[in-house]
Amino acid sequence: MNRRAKVMVVVVALFMATVVGANFFLILKATTDPSFSVETDYYQKALDWDALQAARRRSEALGWTAKVDASREKLVLELSDRLGAPIADAHVQVEAFHSARADQRVRAALQHDRDGVYSLERAFDRPGLWAYRFVAERGPPGSVERYLKTLEVNVP
Repeated sequence: MNRRAKVMVVVVALFMATVVGANFFLILKATTDPSFSVETDYYQKALDWDALQAARRRSEALGWTAKVDASREKLVLELSDRLGAPIADAHVQVEAFHSARADQRVRAALQHDRDGVYSLERAFDRPGLWAYRFVAERGPPGSVERYLKTLEVNVP
């Protein structure tokens, strides 16, 4: 093999190594980036879309309202019915995530503080826009009222 052929082999090998290295870097970056997120169970949620829309319509028909007060230390939810009376006997769950770190989700049950007020003491360590997905349920099995609400709140 002459000198020119050896140089061409080295150039091609270096080019291929660069391409493979760049691909590994991009794969690593894409799979470890905390700001990138895929919706959990997205395919199943797509299949259940009609059921979710029906649940949202039932939720809206309840006439409940939700007010959120969010800080970096505590999340407070006030629930009231269509007449403005506090809803005191609900079980409330939340899924919360920061818009810049959607793969880092907080899932928890809120504690009942007083009539219509539920809270979660937790360190929401990033200021900025947080999304909160609430599910509030009350009533006996078989006739449970379920309220679904998604709110976005700017946390100072």
